[in-house]
Amino acid sequence: MHRRPNAVGIVHGVLFLLALSGCDPGINLQAGETLHPTPENAPPADAAVIATGSEPAGLSADALDRWREARDLLLGAPVALALGTMRDEGPELFGLIGDAAFDLDGNLLVLDPLSYEVRTFTSDGRHLGSFGQEGEGPMDFPGEPQSLEVLPDGSLLVGMRAAMKSFAPVAGGYEYLDLIPVWARDMCVTAAGRLFVTVHDTRATERVLHEVDPAGDSVTMSFGHGYLDEDWLARNQLSDGTIGCMDEPMQVLFAFDEHPILRAHRPGNDDPVWTAALEDYVQPLYAGSATSIRMEGPHGEVTDKPHVLAGGHIIWQTYYRRLFSERIRTYLIDAATGQGALISEDFPRVMKVTSERFAVAWNDPYPRIEVRELVGN
Repeated sequence: MHRRPNAVGIVHGVLFLLALSGCDPGINLQAGETLHPTPENAPPADAAVIATGSEPAGLSADALDRWREARDLLLGAPVALALGTMRDEGPELFGLIGDAAFDLDGNLLVLDPLSYEVRTFTSDGRHLGSFGQEGEGPMDFPGEPQSLEVLPDGSLLVGMRAAMKSFAPVAGGYEYLDLIPVWARDMCVTAAGRLFVTVHDTRATERVLHEVDPAGDSVTMSFGHGYLDEDWLARNQLSDGTIGCMDEPMQVLFAFDEHPILRAHRPGNDDPVWTAALEDYVQPLYAGSATSIRMEGPHGEVTDKPHVLAGGHIIWQTYYRRLFSERIRTYLIDAATGQGALISEDFPRVMKVTSERFAVAWNDPYPRIEVRELVGN
């Protein structure tokens, strides 16, 4: 259903009606169950709108011009490197592309979570080396690796759900540094080297954003609430999300996995600087009680990691899979206000963005990855 740019209130009303009615013919709530998301988790009335139209509303003329320039720069970026094959053996045969990063020399790091492996390629595609496997050794991963980040000193962080590992660059590859026993659903690093992770902390703070001291192996700050509900099962499952770091001004972005909301937080503040809501989104619905939670109806849309584009913009994508098709929507958002708009429905998944280049990937019909240059930046 296409909604107009003032549709945030309509979204709130639809969620409210769904939450009140077990009588909806498509909803099969059992005794004691609540339909999620509930009205208290709907986008606030003053949320910025990420529109399905061609351009965002509410921006000044100068901000809109900058938004258009960023859109054209992103969509017109030329391909500098392409990797991936479905026929040959070797380092370009990926099982799955889970994440990517760039080291300080401009080499591309690719994380293959199916093989528990990190592979390094030069800017012209030469394979420099690989490390990792499932296991307990220093260079191995006891849990599925999910994310990559490179710190300003060149060390590499590999995030798993329940911990992180750090590695130092050496001639010909990496060597093990440390196990950081901090849960990390996703992570981001600022230009100054501040490390933030997201995971719903059910044990203490009920917060979803955390600053981590890699040297001290500990969380130093927690902020930003997750999904709000009295039942911990709903809070835990529906608080999952991804994270992005902005440098100017210093803010941390949080995107719910299964909720059309993106928030910008100053570190340490629970209340966001702004909240933005997608105008058109296929909301996944869950039926929950104090003892169980289950999906009600077909799968909905899933949001992806927010990426910061130099010049004050954010790239955010959603993924929606039907029986025989899939749709990836790419949105470009003004970082100062949260206002944004749809820019593509056929752009590949964005994996990592720097001021000079970005990596995109596909996993269907076979895993492959490209590096594209931001030549106008």
